[in-house]
Amino acid sequence: MNNSSTANPTKQNMLQLNIRHYLLISSFILILPVFLYWQTAWSMVEIWWRSETFAHGFLILPISLYLVWKKREELSQQPIKSNYWGLMLLVLCGLFWFVANSVDIAVIQQLMLISMIPVLVWILFGWSITRTILFPLSFLVFMVPFGERLVPILIDFTAFFTIRSIELTGIPIYSEGTYLSLPSGNWSVVEACSGIRYLIASIALGSLYCYITFQSMIKRSAFFGLFIIVPVVANGMRAFMIVMIGHFSSMKLATGVDHLIYGWVFFGVVMFIMFYIGSFFADEIATDPAVVEEVNPDQTVTDAELVSGEGKGYSVSIAAAVIAACLVLVWPLVAYQGQTASDIEVVSKMSALPSGLGEWQLESAAITDWHPVYADAPVELRGVYRKGNQRIGVFIEHYPRQQQGSELVNSQNTLVEERSVWKQIENSVVSAPAIDNLAAVKQARLKSNTQNLLVWHWYHLAGKNTINDYLGKLYGVYGKLLKGDESATGVILYIEYDDTVEQQQQTLLSFSALLLPWFDDR
Repeated sequence: MNNSSTANPTKQNMLQLNIRHYLLISSFILILPVFLYWQTAWSMVEIWWRSETFAHGFLILPISLYLVWKKREELSQQPIKSNYWGLMLLVLCGLFWFVANSVDIAVIQQLMLISMIPVLVWILFGWSITRTILFPLSFLVFMVPFGERLVPILIDFTAFFTIRSIELTGIPIYSEGTYLSLPSGNWSVVEACSGIRYLIASIALGSLYCYITFQSMIKRSAFFGLFIIVPVVANGMRAFMIVMIGHFSSMKLATGVDHLIYGWVFFGVVMFIMFYIGSFFADEIATDPAVVEEVNPDQTVTDAELVSGEGKGYSVSIAAAVIAACLVLVWPLVAYQGQTASDIEVVSKMSALPSGLGEWQLESAAITDWHPVYADAPVELRGVYRKGNQRIGVFIEHYPRQQQGSELVNSQNTLVEERSVWKQIENSVVSAPAIDNLAAVKQARLKSNTQNLLVWHWYHLAGKNTINDYLGKLYGVYGKLLKGDESATGVILYIEYDDTVEQQQQTLLSFSALLLPWFDDR
């Protein structure tokens, strides 16, 4: 009897110690990705710090942790069960991170890093606990600075909305692309006018509001949709109102810092109205006792079960935790080895433009003072080709090896700087069916006080040509991992025009057909 009574407390203490060890190990594994993928994590922090658009990223983690803490009563009643199925998702997260790291796609790396957190929670604690805090875990996605690719679309919509609204007032207006001229002055819809800040803030704030205010998924989905649509339309109204304020004040108001102040004040009013309307449809939030009663009694975790390791409440696997930690660790190691192996300096094969392409001959005379802006392109070739009275300018922006901050597909690469004397009055796509391996090109019309340029541009990677940013990234992956070719090239052709561009398009088309084979020899 004495021996038995002595053994039971010892066994009980050991099991209690084991559970504490498991929770300690799980906590360590949950924060492990932040340290192993520190460069990816730091890249997010850098963007939060320098960009007002994504400054809200500093608040996301504290809000998420607070929402988890609010669920502590419900979590204490949930069963803890390790789940091996989550390991497959963890492998995919790591694999996609590795591929994105190979071609420096920062947003995918960041998204995969954040995705590892809910997946690890599922592996370590099971689906019941993961489901309970699914929104706080999903809310972490707003730490990822994404959405910049929407800026051109939002600019076009804002310009369209503003122009049509002004036309309805009867005020004379002349527009070219995103540039507007009124009798009182000139306006342009630039990135700051796109409303991307309002849209991203609205989506993050709206998702949190819907989670707190509504219990019904129908209500949550409907109001969340409004938090996407309303800011876009409201930003168009904001731009229209600012132009009207400037017009009727003879350009004395809404043209300086007050321009931005009016924008944020208007956004605040719109959000207040959205919250106010939503309050009429708010669901009553269940109290803690009610939440506890809804939990399946058979799955309730008692202190005795947690200590003894018996019953349905406690079923953990140290093996699953160890495998999860190894899967988190392996991808940075593989990436580091690949980086070390590829530290050999790459010499560009593009040293000069060809002296002739068919009847076109390279000459030294310049056409214009305009030039595109590409982020840290190691090699830039520029020249002008002449055939009779026709002249075509060429820019080749070449990256022998892409890396973060020095890459072809980058939102910072642009044809016209924001404060340039040049204006981009058109951005469209033109098909090129007569040319092999080039289905379409991006077309832009640029204008200065003295000159008009028609510009064609596209990407060339791994022997493929594309105008799609995402295909460009995929071709980069294909080239690096399967062909051993890490290079990427931006091709920009330009020609002068007067009123119409049809003849210039045909000239650029025939010239492009002669230029493409030159890339295949590089």
